[in-house]
Amino acid sequence: MNHVEGSFKGARNANIYYQAWLPEGDARAVLILVHGLGEHSGRYMNVVNHFVRWAMPCMGLTILAMASLRVRGN
Repeated sequence: MNHVEGSFKGARNANIYYQAWLPEGDARAVLILVHGLGEHSGRYMNVVNHFVRWAMPCMGLTILAMASLRVRGN
């Protein structure tokens, strides 16, 4: 399994961190994981390990600025 990570700017300039876990061969499907309030994408390793084994890459998003957006009233 290969792991890549990075970030990009989302709506209202929110910093969105991502991780992707890729199988060694061709992909059969792709899963996108989006966390709930108070979580992060790294908490889903049980899901990642299951699906990557079946040639299904997973991408997880972590919204780092969620709390600061709420404080500013956006």
